[in-house]
Amino acid sequence: MKYSIIFAFSLLLGSGLALPNLRYINETYELEPRQRQTSPFVEFNGCKPSYKDAIIKAWEDVEKIVKVSADFNLDAPFLDFMCKGICATGPLETRFWGKDIAKRIDAIKLIRKVFTNIRDLNNKAAEIQISCIDQPDLSVLPENRAKCGQLRDGKSIGGYAIATSTERRHNTIVLCDVFFSPGQEFLAEIEKDLNGNKEKQKDPRLMGGKAQLMIHELAHLAAIVEQYPTIVLDQKLDPEGAGGNRPRAYGLERVEKFANKWPKFSHLNADNYAWYATENYFENLYKVTPDAMFQPREGEPPEPDPQPKLEKAVNIILEEQLIGIAPNSRVEMKWLLYSVPFGTESECTENPGTWVTADGVKNLRAPPFPAGTFKIKTGDGDCEYKNDGKGNPGALWCNGKGHSCKAHRNKDKPNREGEKYCWDLMKKNPSLGQTTHRGVVSCLMNF
Repeated sequence: MKYSIIFAFSLLLGSGLALPNLRYINETYELEPRQRQTSPFVEFNGCKPSYKDAIIKAWEDVEKIVKVSADFNLDAPFLDFMCKGICATGPLETRFWGKDIAKRIDAIKLIRKVFTNIRDLNNKAAEIQISCIDQPDLSVLPENRAKCGQLRDGKSIGGYAIATSTERRHNTIVLCDVFFSPGQEFLAEIEKDLNGNKEKQKDPRLMGGKAQLMIHELAHLAAIVEQYPTIVLDQKLDPEGAGGNRPRAYGLERVEKFANKWPKFSHLNADNYAWYATENYFENLYKVTPDAMFQPREGEPPEPDPQPKLEKAVNIILEEQLIGIAPNSRVEMKWLLYSVPFGTESECTENPGTWVTADGVKNLRAPPFPAGTFKIKTGDGDCEYKNDGKGNPGALWCNGKGHSCKAHRNKDKPNREGEKYCWDLMKKNPSLGQTTHRGVVSCLMNF
């Protein structure tokens, strides 16, 4: 099997030496042959034989496509001439991840993780479940569950993903009839249509197919993202905006618009992964960069990221109480959950929406993220904060919709720098004992 290494060197600024961008210069080397499984999938629930064959063939196309994007190394040190893969920001990186992608290290790491984990699936036991008939996502209210035949933004869905943990055996992709329909072609048919035609090789609308749809669904899986609940969702345009009628960032023009106007969310949208990988593959195959589909109106400056509107948030605070007098004192640790307007501080404030004993947490130094499922009432109904305890900030789920969470700005501050001593709270309620708070998680609720 041949693998391709694509070297990309930046200009040596400030010196008399300049190296050309070698994005398209390829070297190949042989890997030792290994035993390969047919696909990383099992079950094929409700899939007739021709559908199962199509799924396996589409997976082989996915392997070819994501191999190019898996070496997503924009965070490599400047002047690292040994950097392998995508080491410099080109038109496609800007188009699908935003102009500032080289500066967003967390985004780069997630993008690389998603593509690498997809690429390496055949090196692991086949465990991801495939279904050709609807399966219930028990984490979502029945009225909000995806189903084959549904229309989203006027288009029939080609499939959907379900996960109940980061273990591959707990991840399922449901593929609908649209996936198997004419017009969703295999890679060989797409290449046959594009070969020898320079104009077609620049048209990305001719490049989508079964592999692109499968990459979209794979990018959703908690096993691929290594986080449950997943943070790679079907984002809506203006993700910080209010109102429920905003279209989702599906399709070429919308994903490009999404990255152009709201770049900090681009790595959290599944279709950005699917289209970036697809265009990146064909760019490297034909040495031609596909055309952009989204063009800001001539003479009109790009819209800035919208300012956060009046949104709501859930903050999770770790509380340490020293109760009693030594040598008979004791320490109690609690997780306090507050439903508040976005941007509101919650440390040392009264009336948390709920509280839970912080089992296993000894003090406020270097606190972990809270693990488990915590219920909290908000102005928009009952919500649940969920965290699998694997070192991520978790996610907030309200009425079947997931909301991204992040580490609170005080979580990892050293020693007492991130802590707040709650004088006013103790004055109002002397029975509290000596009380100190540290913010650990903040979840923005986007509707």
